[in-house]
Amino acid sequence: MYYYIVYSSVTFATAVRNKFRFDRQQISVVHTPSVISGTGCSYSIRLKNKQKAMEIINYSKEYGVSVKGFYEQNSNGEFIRLS
Repeated sequence: MYYYIVYSSVTFATAVRNKFRFDRQQISVVHTPSVISGTGCSYSIRLKNKQKAMEIINYSKEYGVSVKGFYEQNSNGEFIRLS
């Protein structure tokens, strides 16, 4: 199961990922899957730990980085919007 935090630009996604890269978590910046992006022009942070995802979202909001969406990808590959 993966969690996706969607950002409007690769710059924002990379900057946020870099803040958390030493937390011993697998955190990747990926093109947002078209199923959830709508426009096809966004980037996401992908990770497995929901608590870490919430920490990243809170950090983003605190520093004025807009989060376009937060999704969970279940074991069937389906995406569920969490916020």
